[in-house]
Amino acid sequence: MDDNAIRLFEEALKDGKETMHNIRIMVVGQQGVGKTTLIKRLLGEEVNISERHITEGIDVYVNCCYASLSTHKWTRQRKVSEQDYKLHRLVKVLNENYQIVDGVADPEEDANSQQRDSPNCNLMCNFHNYYQNIDVPYFNSPQQYPDQNFSSTSNQQRECPSIVVESERNTMPGSELRENNASESDNSNQLRKMLKMLQQNPEKGKQDISKYAYLTIWDFAGQYAFYTTHQMFLTRRAIYLLVSDASGMASDIVEDECYFDSEGLKKCKVHDLVEIWLNYIHSCAPPNNVNVIYANALSDQVVPPPVILVGTHIDLIPQFCNREDGLKYLEQIRSYLRGKPTIAHLVDKDFAIDNTVDDIELEELKRKIVEVASQQPYWGEQIPTRWFLLEQQLMSLRDAGMKVISHSYVERLNQQGTVQIKEPEELDLFLRYLHETGAIIYFSTEVLRDNVVLDPKWLIDVLKSLINAQPDIPNNPADYGTESKSPAHSDRITIWSDFKQKGILTLELVDCIWTKEKHPELHEHRDHMLMIMEQLNIIAKPRAFSEIGEKLENYYLTPCLLRQESPIDVISPVQDPRMVSTPEMRCIFKEKFLPPPIFHRLLAACVARWPVAKKKDTSDYLIFCGCCVFDIDLFHRLTLRCRKHIVFARITRMAIDNVRSPDAKLCSRVRRFITLNLSKITSYLGQNLQYDLSVRCPPFQMWHGDEGHDPDAPITPEHMNHARLCVALATVCGNAMREVLRIQIPSQHTDIYQAILANKTLLTRRHKRSILNPDQIQLVFPDPHGQTTGTVDQFDLSLLYTLIRNISTVSAPVTGWGWDPQDQPRDRSLGANVERIRSYRNHISGHSPDGRMSQPDLEDYWNKFEAVIHDIEAVLGGHMYSYELKKQKSQVISIYEAC
Repeated sequence: MDDNAIRLFEEALKDGKETMHNIRIMVVGQQGVGKTTLIKRLLGEEVNISERHITEGIDVYVNCCYASLSTHKWTRQRKVSEQDYKLHRLVKVLNENYQIVDGVADPEEDANSQQRDSPNCNLMCNFHNYYQNIDVPYFNSPQQYPDQNFSSTSNQQRECPSIVVESERNTMPGSELRENNASESDNSNQLRKMLKMLQQNPEKGKQDISKYAYLTIWDFAGQYAFYTTHQMFLTRRAIYLLVSDASGMASDIVEDECYFDSEGLKKCKVHDLVEIWLNYIHSCAPPNNVNVIYANALSDQVVPPPVILVGTHIDLIPQFCNREDGLKYLEQIRSYLRGKPTIAHLVDKDFAIDNTVDDIELEELKRKIVEVASQQPYWGEQIPTRWFLLEQQLMSLRDAGMKVISHSYVERLNQQGTVQIKEPEELDLFLRYLHETGAIIYFSTEVLRDNVVLDPKWLIDVLKSLINAQPDIPNNPADYGTESKSPAHSDRITIWSDFKQKGILTLELVDCIWTKEKHPELHEHRDHMLMIMEQLNIIAKPRAFSEIGEKLENYYLTPCLLRQESPIDVISPVQDPRMVSTPEMRCIFKEKFLPPPIFHRLLAACVARWPVAKKKDTSDYLIFCGCCVFDIDLFHRLTLRCRKHIVFARITRMAIDNVRSPDAKLCSRVRRFITLNLSKITSYLGQNLQYDLSVRCPPFQMWHGDEGHDPDAPITPEHMNHARLCVALATVCGNAMREVLRIQIPSQHTDIYQAILANKTLLTRRHKRSILNPDQIQLVFPDPHGQTTGTVDQFDLSLLYTLIRNISTVSAPVTGWGWDPQDQPRDRSLGANVERIRSYRNHISGHSPDGRMSQPDLEDYWNKFEAVIHDIEAVLGGHMYSYELKKQKSQVISIYEAC
């Protein structure tokens, strides 16, 4: 978190703050070890030990019980009431700023109170104004939101609202936002509704919530198939229970089949999976050089998420209920982890539990969980009171059935309220906070920030429905309905087999899985749900070469489901005089761990960028478990694979045109694409994951285009300084320019592509000379019929600058376009900063004679980058580019000889 975000947060606290004590418990481990039974025992529920429940995906128990802060005793909420929890929080907010009379705020006391002079006065006056006018009708959930369009489900007697609220670029049927019809703000209604309920039920305000911590438990499935989705839901703000079967040995082979990398099928040992889970948890915490917001502790220190080892099935140890042997088993696991960084997550005490009975150790485990939670930096954190109303509004939308809403709608909800979050960066902090506490799913990155998932459990179920699908394949083709073509029965079996083995997901298969009867919401909004999974890089629509150019295929690839082993001739090809390859570029992840979901998402990003190559003289695609081959163009192929903690990339040129070496500029573009996407993916899936970039020195020129001078010269720190600036320009500055282009399009156009099409003549035939060069024209207008089907993510800085200058609403700098930034240092307009990025790019990348940059010059340019990005963010709002720039500066990148 950058200094500006910290400042905004501290300013927000001055208007009022709320102290929070919440415990999020994540129960993880391999399948069949009794995780669900353990949870039921902790909650005091009845357990039928003869029944075996297999968790699929993740089960979530929200506010299932509360624990006393003084005694650490748990109390089960038999009928979980989210409404009661909201009212308790409201009373606490009012109690800290008003006198409470019988559980209800007393407005008369406020009239002469010294609260008028407190920093919370303005905010509390807004609460007071609503309190005095609570004679409003009690709204039922769907009717509470008159600007939403709700649809009903035929098979269920309940209101079933739209899944996704309208956004600027993607509008779903039945979700149009009609703000003009809204008589007053939704969060005003929300507060009035809650105050009305509090007035009618004053006893709700008598429980002092400040004396308790509310617990939410997440039960993660242990099957390997779900591991690729689990990473999305892990957080540093949790207590982890890592459960293992103590009746065996830590070296026992696990029955579950795992497919981690290009080696294909693996049989793991128990301690291997324990280490994998610890690595997952370790990777979700930011590195130590990144500021973390804990609300009551803004510091550079990052506390590793705590993990409690729990051994179950001690009743199966030869000596019945031999707890001592169970603890010895857990000591075996600790011994295996000694010397590894993940052991720092383990707390000082392990637990051996007998799940068949109400074990006395359960109470000690409960106390330990609260004790460990009370030692975390986020314990008793203070969050701005003005976040309360918008949070409750979002939760009410969730309770009414809304699953996903657009970021722009969150902004409008906030703007409608009297108690508002003031700055876009603060709104981003608010959403990130809710994400880390598990209330929502929100990733503050360029593309993923467009959608806010209000119901994490629902997203879990969506992913589970595909990964663990058992579709109904009807014998009668007419049973498919009119929404999809009806393949022959034998074709359906093939489609299903291709999905399970090759990860090929066709629309016909989606319709078989998301049937109208089983998944009515997903069935109705199939295309939009697929789009969201594309944005998360869970699936990808591949490209293909055709006679008329490049086109998108009509199916998706699901990398996490790939099961085919990578052929040896793909991993280590036989030397062929007709082909010349670069040496392998290696992204070597530190601490020797790379979560499979990271590579799966990188693979999905590449699938969406380049066509997957086919085996010679066949229609079989060269995509396998942990490996894929791509056709970069007619002459070059990219082989991308993963093995253990290393991502390998190799580019091969087919020497059919008498050119023997791979194109250096193309290799450089591929390298930037791979490293940029790895940085993006790790920013929201594994913040504590860092890697070194390794290439053998002599062929350094191949992967870095014209960034080097003498390919035989040693790589120096000055070379690294230059490379670091080039990466910052291509990634952070490039992303900022893309956002400028997205936002600053003329109002008559709905998106960038429409604006580009409207200006096609200007861009391609102006005064008999094109503004765009041939390569740019091919990138912007790849469709032979003149339509633009490219993506902005493929536009480099030069093309982005040209488009901003010619088709956007960005005003020219004071001295006009094309000037040197030194000519007008006081011009800090948006156009001036766009011009600065162009100038920096030319000086650093285009005019460098030897690819070197001294340390003082590096610091000078980096300060300039920070100033430009800060100015752009001030115009666009909080987009976290300053944070990304700061992170890149501290990221370790090394290029060394690796023979």
